Amino acid sequence: MFVKILDAIQAEIVESEQLQFLPRWALRGGDLLVGPYHSAEEHEHHALPTLGSKDLLGSGGDELLFDRQTQILQSCWLHMLEVNPTASNLQLMPWLRAKQKKGLLRLATPQNFSLEVTDIRWMD
Repeated sequence: MFVKILDAIQAEIVESEQLQFLPRWALRGGDLLVGPYHSAEEHEHHALPTLGSKDLLGSGGDELLFDRQTQILQSCWLHMLEVNPTASNLQLMPWLRAKQKKGLLRLATPQNFSLEVTDIRWMD
């Protein structure tokens, strides 16, 4: 099964894999981080040899970092905006009907890309 990350970026779900790090919620900024870093220096050291969407210059875009060899997701940094969606600006039914799959993403093509700043985010 493939997931569309961006128009030209797809990843398959590898059901036998999972991230080895517990998610962390940064109270300052409201970010969700899952990765092997606990400081800006550790983050940079982790991010430089990876590929995917990197936020090294602080643009505010979400970060999905993949291993260069295996193309499997290594970490993520999601910026959680303080925007509460309303039912009128969400189309949740496709998500609510979707079958849940557990696993990690593996890029279909090894390449860098840029995720833009998210306008709104819904979490269940």
